Amino acid sequence: MSLPTINPTDASRPHDGGATLIDIRESDEHAREKIPGARNLPLSKLDEADLAAHHKPIIFHCRSGAFTQANAPRLAAKLDAACEAFVVDGGLDAWRKAGLSVAIDRRQPIELQRKVQIGPEVLPSLARCSAFWCRPGSSPCRLSSVLD
Repeated sequence: MSLPTINPTDASRPHDGGATLIDIRESDEHAREKIPGARNLPLSKLDEADLAAHHKPIIFHCRSGAFTQANAPRLAAKLDAACEAFVVDGGLDAWRKAGLSVAIDRRQPIELQRKVQIGPEVLPSLARCSAFWCRPGSSPCRLSSVLD
């Protein structure tokens, strides 16, 4: 069974009115950036959770929406048939783009997935900088050798 999607603006209305917003990302990701008021229930701990007795609407989200959408059948299986549940279309990224409130704690470390994504973006820039400052054949590589 799949869960219907809800756009971030519509999701913020039920959230304000008593719906439970659940972030299925891991705790470190949730600690760094989250929707204020969202509860954290990492997918890795879903089997331990009791969502069947929940009678308010539930709105699930992750960073982009893809992880939540891929796990929608598993999430739906944990709910009572009478429980209304949704997936935020586009996740936290779309929530932020819609201009809705997001809490960021920059003191928290960047999650491993983002570190892996940043690496390939930074390496070409570092290579260009080193090529500019260090000419082949000059040893040791010093700023003064570039300026001579």
